[in-house]
Amino acid sequence: GSELIMNADATGRTKNKRRAAPNTFIVGLLFLAAFNAAFHTKILGNISSAVDYSSTDNDVALTLPRGGGERRNKDVICPDVWGYFFDEHNATHGRTYLEDLWNKSNEYHNLGGNYKALSDFMDKSVDATYNMVGLTPFTLEDGKSKVGSSVQEFIRGELRKNDDKNRGGYYQRNFPGKFTGQDKIGKERYKSLFENGRSITSVMEPVTVERWDIAMGPTLEMESCLGFRMLKKRWDQTKYLCGWDRLLSGSGSSSANHTDHMAQYELDEQHNQEEHERQKSRSLPSSCNVISIGSNDQWAFEEDMAKYTACSIHTFDCTITNPKKKPDTDQVQFHSVCITGDPNLPDNSTINGRKFATYFDLLDMVGLTHASGITYLKIDVEGYEWDVFINMIRQAKERNLHHLLPQQIMVELHYATWMYDLPWAMRAVQTGELMSIFSMMFREAGYMSVYNEKSYSPMLREVLLIKVYC
Repeated sequence: GSELIMNADATGRTKNKRRAAPNTFIVGLLFLAAFNAAFHTKILGNISSAVDYSSTDNDVALTLPRGGGERRNKDVICPDVWGYFFDEHNATHGRTYLEDLWNKSNEYHNLGGNYKALSDFMDKSVDATYNMVGLTPFTLEDGKSKVGSSVQEFIRGELRKNDDKNRGGYYQRNFPGKFTGQDKIGKERYKSLFENGRSITSVMEPVTVERWDIAMGPTLEMESCLGFRMLKKRWDQTKYLCGWDRLLSGSGSSSANHTDHMAQYELDEQHNQEEHERQKSRSLPSSCNVISIGSNDQWAFEEDMAKYTACSIHTFDCTITNPKKKPDTDQVQFHSVCITGDPNLPDNSTINGRKFATYFDLLDMVGLTHASGITYLKIDVEGYEWDVFINMIRQAKERNLHHLLPQQIMVELHYATWMYDLPWAMRAVQTGELMSIFSMMFREAGYMSVYNEKSYSPMLREVLLIKVYC
């Protein structure tokens, strides 16, 4: 049962092929169909019975892959954030907005978008590097032409013009001229900068706020946050949060009546006195837990949170033992312990008379490991935050404690610090390093920046992160 087929190849010669007869083809299809049914019944059936796909538990959702594959339509937006960004009046629009933002963030953090942004930033920093080391302007070999603007583009144009072999620069290994300041910096330094005189240099990143934007990638629009609030007593103690009205209601669920999306004003004691008295009469809810790390005996944040909400507040700082200005309320509890992100330190370590513990050990210390969640984390630890975040996300995965990661994180970020015990204290944290942390925060825990404020120094940034995706 077969047919002989005559085909001509490219030379005109014929080739013999045999094609299966229709009855053989049908038998093959029936066999494949039977095998496919058996495979799904025996193999995939066993797998699906072992996994509860209907579960809404955040830990299960977080084990699903994020990058590269098919976009998840279920369990992407964390249940806890519904009231932060939209209510029953704009649910459809809000969900679409957050899903689109997830796609953009996934492209940026997981599919190469951050590499392109960083590459463009480093390319633009070549001229800044020349300026920082005193290597401008540039003089051509004929001694007639100089440039004082974009040196790299000028050099690139000359190389293109002199490319006799049309090889895109492959044979042009040296500069077509000389930097004006080349003799002043010395031969050895010049060689170290340009790899023995070749036209390739290691870029020095300029001190600029741009590295924050590149590192963070896509961010939530501030206007999308319902009940946005600024708590401020002093310029250096300003903190922000979403869902302020939810905290006023003493509930972790969404409120039907939201305040203005941008309720960005200072808390005025006289204006809010009536509201203050109303809050103090409420019982303390277990659903609102606030962790404040780094005090320096400054209590503006804790004062406002205790005054206007019924949240339970725990403040940690091992650099002080007896705070003199702590608010006189049981709502605010002080603990002379510092947070650490060092995975090599034993639990609850003591160094030079000061106690240190990881994020989850701090929660265990104050009895919050069985809480329904952590509403808000305020942290200012002068550069130690990077190790804290890495350790926090890693332990959440290892201990299956994703539900105890904070819903919101208000942090002062640093890419330079005075804390000499930090290994990188004598240099600036580079954009690529910052980017790897923000990508990890998004990919492994679903955190997005909803607000970031420029500080008095480009090396600092106040950022509000919200755990949007699960």
